[in-house]
Amino acid sequence: MKAMTRVPWYYIWSEKYEIFHTIFQDTVTRLYPNISKEFSIRPIYLEQSEFTKKLNTDQTTHPFKGCNIKIDTLINFINANMNNYFIFSDIDIIVKQPDIRQMIDKHLKHDMTFMSEDKNSKAANIGFCLIKATKETLEFWKQVQRLVLEESGHDQDIVNLLLKTTKLKTALFSEIDIVSQKTCTKDTNFKIVQILSTGGNSVHWQLIEKIRIIPFFINIAPYKYLISEQQIKDIQYFSSKLN
Repeated sequence: MKAMTRVPWYYIWSEKYEIFHTIFQDTVTRLYPNISKEFSIRPIYLEQSEFTKKLNTDQTTHPFKGCNIKIDTLINFINANMNNYFIFSDIDIIVKQPDIRQMIDKHLKHDMTFMSEDKNSKAANIGFCLIKATKETLEFWKQVQRLVLEESGHDQDIVNLLLKTTKLKTALFSEIDIVSQKTCTKDTNFKIVQILSTGGNSVHWQLIEKIRIIPFFINIAPYKYLISEQQIKDIQYFSSKLN
């Protein structure tokens, strides 16, 4: 029997998101080790200073508006994996079931498959993507890259705009398989959840909100050493504003 090809799984992380990186690594090596056998896990570390200086600091708009950190890196991955599939995801995700490969294999007939943004709009969320590296997908993402710079746009908004007219074969993962905490319920038998902030454009407070949400999905006790005293205070402050 031919051995299963390991699909590369890339994600970017930086110092501030170490807690998510550590949770993910623990999940795919200790909790569900088959994932590391079925996927080639390839974290890409960026120095915090390098990451921060590229983000939009205007708190009236999205931090990734006019910023190509993810797109530049994604284009590099396409060039490195030509004619093969790979996953590109954010790191603020939590894997809750081990059968991820089965979910991925269903979409190896598409050029690109995305996580669904929500149940109503059917828009794509680029926090979790399966992409086949071809000249056509490379051109798609170069066009995204170009428009982000020319229009000082938000990468995800531009992706959704281009998906309306692209000739590429695209799809969305099932909303049951990959969800965000905005759309899932306690009864949802999901495989992956992405933790998204519910509002505000401050990078700091987005992270605080995300860390606060982690205990809703896993036991955070083993990872508390990665939460600073100031972050704990900020989480308490954030929680008090919601009550």
